[in-house]
Amino acid sequence: MRIADAVGPGILIAFISIPIMLKTPLLQTFTGQTPLSVMYFQTHNQGLDRAAQQDYKGAIAAYSETLQIGEKLQFIDAHTYVNRGLAYYKLGQAKRAILNFNQALKIEPRRAHTYNDRGRSYQSLGDLQAALENYNQALKLDPKFSEAYSNRGIIHARLGKTNLALDDQTRALHLNPHFAAAYYNRGNLHLSLTHYPKAIDDYTQALHNDPQLAPAYYNRGNVRYLTGDREGALQDLQTAANLFVQQNDTENYQRSQTLLHQLNLLNR
Repeated sequence: MRIADAVGPGILIAFISIPIMLKTPLLQTFTGQTPLSVMYFQTHNQGLDRAAQQDYKGAIAAYSETLQIGEKLQFIDAHTYVNRGLAYYKLGQAKRAILNFNQALKIEPRRAHTYNDRGRSYQSLGDLQAALENYNQALKLDPKFSEAYSNRGIIHARLGKTNLALDDQTRALHLNPHFAAAYYNRGNLHLSLTHYPKAIDDYTQALHNDPQLAPAYYNRGNVRYLTGDREGALQDLQTAANLFVQQNDTENYQRSQTLLHQLNLLNR
């Protein structure tokens, strides 16, 4: 999860789904096991393990080796390109991520998650139209893809299409009533529209489903202050600050502390 893409006051999360990198049973695709095919499977899983440890450079090296072995086996697997793309994305190299997703889609052109992943990569580059097109394609292939609805809602918000953004977040929640980030994103939209009671309700639902969602405490604290609940605002902002520390988010911890200091001065 990363904090970005503000569409209103406070801190907003541009929630982007991160599909689990599964250990796919690649060896089942080979007719008989050879030392080379076993090595292919092993290096693929090494990449998965390194990614799970957040060693994304190591994961990329393992996936690249997997693809080299695949060339010798005359076997091309979309999952390896997708996983290498995700690792590049995690390193902030969105352009390289897109190249890998392109390769994956040549092999499996109907994989909705890959369009979603490519959409978030374009989004991180600021190419909102390309991101929108990819989210639309993901939803065309999988109309029940809640994360793609939430991601598309963020794009609509940034394009100033607030009603469409609200519709997308609400659709995401209809498909997944426990989707904390969609509640949070919809709360941000209500906040930007000064629908304060609705914003508080959505932030509260987000926290019910994900108590570690620090920005939801931060934004709810902002809204509570705006509606005259100073005690509730201080409690939420302090909780947000504590969580930001635990999550090593120095920038937003400092932001929380600054706001807490300002509110304490006003309360004197």
